[in-house]
Parts: sequence; structure tokens; C-alpha cells
Amino acid sequence: MNRFLPGSLAPAAGLNPRGGAEFDNRLRKAYNMETVLVFEAERRSTAVRGSYDTRQKKEIAAYFRAHPGECVTVEQVYAALEAKVGMTTVYRAVSRLCGEGRLRRYAPPAAGEAALYQWNPCAQSHLHIRCVDCGSLEHLCCDVAQDFTTHLRGRHGFVLDEGQTVLYGRCARCEAKRLKKKQA
Repeated sequence: MNRFLPGSLAPAAGLNPRGGAEFDNRLRKAYNMETVLVFEAERRSTAVRGSYDTRQKKEIAAYFRAHPGECVTVEQVYAALEAKVGMTTVYRAVSRLCGEGRLRRYAPPAAGEAALYQWNPCAQSHLHIRCVDCGSLEHLCCDVAQDFTTHLRGRHGFVLDEGQTVLYGRCARCEAKRLKKKQA
């Protein structure tokens, strides 16, 4: 039995294979149930392609887990893996890990720069702070930040997307350097 029989004969039978439920019902009438079940299983398996964990994706996830506080570009991950994984594979795996919620993506600090990615160890949402001088990114998990988001929701009816919210300023180290230069 040809397991692609329904899909390959569907156009000849005047059926649109992308027709959703209508296609499924007409297909059941046109072919016997065994053939339809094989076709449906094949269609479901292609729908979930890319949702499995490959060796390369596991290596990339392991890199991020080993560097949980760091924000890195795809190019930095590629360089760190020393050509064990191709650049396209790194891009695809990072995209999938972001889609699964295992990585966070941060917009580039300036136009023309690469996006940054960071391991997302917690399910809780929280704000982030980024130093404009050194680029460090920190998680801001404190009651004041929670009070701020509660205030925005209650007073202004605005729901803040905490996972995408980054506050910019200077870290303590960079601010101390800046003040030292200013005094000199």
C-alpha cells in the first residue's frame, strides 16, 4: 500500500489537500479508512517536525545552561562550540529554544548589532536591567519591581510584558568609573 496515496491522488479526485476538516471528511468518503489513518498519522508527524531534541540542539542548550547569567549572540555560541555545529543549525536551535521558552531574546542595544540570548532558568517573569556602558544584563527580582508592574496594571490598565522589558542605566561598577573620570 502506498502511504502517500491519499495526498497524491487528492488533486486528481478534485480535493484540496490543504482544505482542513472539509478535506478530511471528503477524503474519508473517497478512500478506505485504513489508508486515511495512515495519511493522518503521516500528516501529524510532519506537523511536529522540529519539536524533537537533536544532539546539536542539546549541545547548544547545554552551552546556555553552563553560562546562565551571560547574554550572547548566535555568533558567540557558534564560536564557543568550535565548529561542532553549523551556523545555520545554531540559528535554528536558538530560535526553537526561544519558542520553547528556554531562552530569552533581547533586542540589540543599537541598530545593526546582533540580538542577545540568555538561558531562562525561571518560569517567573521579571524585569531586567542593562548597563549602557559594559552591556551586562541582570535579572531584577524585587518587590519594588513587582509593585511597579502592579501599579501599571491597576492604575493605568497596562499589562507590562516583563520578559521583554529592559531598563537601561549604569551598573554600580561603571557608574563608579564614570564618577572617578569626572572627578579627575
